[in-house]
Amino acid sequence: MPGLFDVNERVALLGKWKEGFFSYTAVGALNVGSILIHFDKDFVSNEFRPKRPMEGHGSGDTKHYKEPVALAKGEEVGGFRLGSTVILIFEAHEGFTFNVERGQKVKVGERIA
Repeated sequence: MPGLFDVNERVALLGKWKEGFFSYTAVGALNVGSILIHFDKDFVSNEFRPKRPMEGHGSGDTKHYKEPVALAKGEEVGGFRLGSTVILIFEAHEGFTFNVERGQKVKVGERIA
């Protein structure tokens, strides 16, 4: 389906961890399931809202938290009401290694580093 990935819902959480920058982006299929963010009980996803242009890149909302959100190691960030995917991008020290191989599927709760 042309343009499918243009309409998938995304929630990007940007911040810092002990090694530097990180981005946790949850991607959910449009009209299929909802993205959950456990530390933000007011967050609602996959809900019809009038489009609001965001710097010429379609529609979207931006939320800035007044206080940093601290999560414990291994604490669940969120989830999906119907499966989807999470993209992690982060800075790490030289020599950082993963416990999973390229292309390997990762299941909920499985350690990756």
